[in-house]
Amino acid sequence: MTAHREPDGGISGSYYLRPEAAARLQTLFDTYGRKQGADDTRTTSIRNADVLIQLLVQAVTAELLVLVNAETLTDDGEEHQDTESGDTDTGDTDSRQTRRRRN
Repeated sequence: MTAHREPDGGISGSYYLRPEAAARLQTLFDTYGRKQGADDTRTTSIRNADVLIQLLVQAVTAELLVLVNAETLTDDGEEHQDTESGDTDTGDTDSRQTRRRRN
């Protein structure tokens, strides 16, 4: 991949993708780079560039996204470990009753 900074701050360049990656990229272009209606005057090149920009935005968003399973939190926001059984107490009454029945 080559990338060159342009005087206006943009980047231009060229790249080569192996067939598998090329197929994935083409699928993204075909899926998300379609015209958005009769009044969409963007060229195919511009629409494909917009797809790449959206991928970059989503990649940054994905890096900042933190998922927390609500079942692992109690009201105070902490997990509690049952030191005897090794079970995690989530503060969920049903899970405590299930553990009692198993024991």
